Amino acid sequence: MEIDDAHKLFNLWIDKTASPYFTDDEIDLFLNRAIVEFVNDHFDTKPVHRAEASIRDVEELRELIEIVDDVRTDSNGKVKDTEINDSLTGTGTGATDREFSYILSASKASSKECGGEQRKSRFVRHNDWLAQKDNTYKKPTEEYPTHRLFNGYIQFNPATESNVEFVVLKKHLTVSKAGTDSKIELSDKAANKIIFMALRQAGVSLREEDFYGMATNEINENE
Repeated sequence: MEIDDAHKLFNLWIDKTASPYFTDDEIDLFLNRAIVEFVNDHFDTKPVHRAEASIRDVEELRELIEIVDDVRTDSNGKVKDTEINDSLTGTGTGATDREFSYILSASKASSKECGGEQRKSRFVRHNDWLAQKDNTYKKPTEEYPTHRLFNGYIQFNPATESNVEFVVLKKHLTVSKAGTDSKIELSDKAANKIIFMALRQAGVSLREEDFYGMATNEINENE
């Protein structure tokens, strides 16, 4: 959705609810905060991890999903965040214009040769890793890789050098009405939810079902 259309829809509801006027900069602020909230809601761990829980979740975020398949672990099994970002922001095939915010999945080759079989890596919490490592009844297996998150890097086990592949969620660009070609990159359906969240953050009181009904009509009229 183009940023001008998002502003128009926002202001339409301001008029309908007789709410105070907001400047373009203020609307941009609420929209950007709402985008962050919208994305983070898909990673809410209460009660369960929601990311990619259904095809609907994937569809709502698909414009931000990228694959990174040209990085390798070092000899200690580490991959730096900057290496993933360099792949995303580089000039190669599939390069994008921003950094990543979440890792959706990871896999690691079974050997450092390029032809090594890629095996899904399982995310492990630090406490769980220690419990597995210190298990005196059963030696932990390294047949399938695991990874843990640290400040600035991802640690894979087994800690060997090999090719790795990530599916990541890249950061949404900051939207600004004063910017060039600025827009909400996600689908119109997702953009409607974001505008509703922006209105809520601005303190505008309205019923969600009324908003979605009106937004749907707006989309249909513009098609």
